[in-house]
Amino acid sequence: MSTSAHQPDSPQVQCIQSYTAQEQDELSVEMADVLNILERTDDGWMMGERLHDSERGWFPTRVVEEIQNKEVRTQNRKEVLRIQQNKIDGPPSGVRGVGMRGNRRPPMVSNHSRTEGVQ
Repeated sequence: MSTSAHQPDSPQVQCIQSYTAQEQDELSVEMADVLNILERTDDGWMMGERLHDSERGWFPTRVVEEIQNKEVRTQNRKEVLRIQQNKIDGPPSGVRGVGMRGNRRPPMVSNHSRTEGVQ
């Protein structure tokens, strides 16, 4: 079966077990990676494209589970498009890095009260 990663609702899987590529045409996948399925074989392999970096390769079907929910697949595609657009355009003006105030480090917060140990 052959499918396109650019179809409106192409099949997607999420990695449930890490796999390290053994051959040049294979793809190493990590827990929680989401991939569009491009092709499946009868002997338990899938050709996929990882959503976050568009890397492609073969991996065993035993390390992934199919995402059945259409809304989740749609949300995954929207998020990838949003990230890709941000890479092209950059963040909206006035938006700084998360947790940063300009170039300063965020304030450190102690778990201990200032009066702890003071008598």
